[in-house]
Amino acid sequence: TNSFDLTSNYFLPATLGGDHAFKVGYRWRTAHSTSINHRGGFIEARFRNGVSSEADIYRDQYSESHLDTHAVWFQDTYTRGRFTLNAGFRVDRQDDEAVAAQVPANPVFPQLMPAINFPGADAGVVWTDFSPRVGVTYDLGGDGRTVMSGSFATYYGQMAPGQLSGVLAGTGAVFVRFPWADANGDGFVQANEVNTTGQPLSRSAAYDPANPTNFNTA
Repeated sequence: TNSFDLTSNYFLPATLGGDHAFKVGYRWRTAHSTSINHRGGFIEARFRNGVSSEADIYRDQYSESHLDTHAVWFQDTYTRGRFTLNAGFRVDRQDDEAVAAQVPANPVFPQLMPAINFPGADAGVVWTDFSPRVGVTYDLGGDGRTVMSGSFATYYGQMAPGQLSGVLAGTGAVFVRFPWADANGDGFVQANEVNTTGQPLSRSAAYDPANPTNFNTA
């Protein structure tokens, strides 16, 4: 994450019956995220009562996401005697995207889990949120010991990279399950021991056996 902040303060005394302390600021922030998920050996061997039964065949996750945000804010602290008024606003703009990524094939079953060349995706939604803030305090005794206060503010959540557009990226880890018979009895899955001719016994929702190079999510 990289960010740049520019802020300024200005004090304006004896204006409109009181003193003003202005604050204004701008923030630019860019964030990048890379997520990798790997299963050792790309395969999990499954046993039932000690007998080989199924093989879960995996393809890695390789996802990259990016987020750009801009924010501006303004605040005035107005003081008149025992009375203080804080008023201001903030505007946030947030835009994310799923960045192009290449997912490698499963080296044992490349025909079932081929490589994916994901070109990237953008949901096309840009959030622009206006957040007003106002607060009032009154010093009852004039000595700062007893103060009445009230405030109102609106806050919007800050996105993470790919929080929205990442849903469109079919680059997460997926698996497919087929029957397996351990012919040589070594406890490890070899390609010729797995029966991939029928329908999968189970699979990830994002994996399409008829289109294994698909990079669009279900």
